[in-house]
Amino acid sequence: MHRLYLDGLALSPPSPTMLDLRDAMLQADLLRNPDASPGGSANHCRIWNVFAGRGLGQGARDTEDTGDNTVVASDLVADVCPQTPRVTLALTDSQAAEAGLDPATFTVTRTGGAASDLLVAYSVSGIATPDALYDASDLPLGSRPAPELLPNESSVSVTLLTVPVGTPVGNYFVIAISAGTAAGTHYLIARADGDSLVPETNENNNTRITPVAVTTP
Repeated sequence: MHRLYLDGLALSPPSPTMLDLRDAMLQADLLRNPDASPGGSANHCRIWNVFAGRGLGQGARDTEDTGDNTVVASDLVADVCPQTPRVTLALTDSQAAEAGLDPATFTVTRTGGAASDLLVAYSVSGIATPDALYDASDLPLGSRPAPELLPNESSVSVTLLTVPVGTPVGNYFVIAISAGTAAGTHYLIARADGDSLVPETNENNNTRITPVAVTTP
């Protein structure tokens, strides 16, 4: 890959942007390593995956493209390459209440390749806070892996149930409401990759918030 970087520098225009260098490295690989792989060269999809993972995929635009000092990120690879799996977290049942053991549900969905299994780690943070903000004042409740996405499965749901302490709940993931919590509407916050260990092109779409109705005995 270092050789392709040097070849790409020679093929790129003066003062190249990162997108110029991406295209030059793709051209260099086509010249140096032509074969029957997708894109016509040995490292075509590998190069796309590296650049797309940093927001420089197909459809990305730099300041020279936009002309207004803004950029457009993209995590898409070339059409001939397998798309990298992308994971999103959606709130599919936003209402949860202690009364009646009414659960809330989050759904983890992936797009892109689904031929193999995919393990998604997530954490649930915050506890019956009176605001809907995810910040340092929220008390972490713990974390666990989401159920495994098996081959050819695109999504899996996680059910959250708020219960009084000591209530038997079977296989639910339990969120215990502490004694003394004021009655009213509070908020439960779920965040995928809570410690931000996985680099993503968009770090702002991992949090979902659901209101929780807390009642007094």
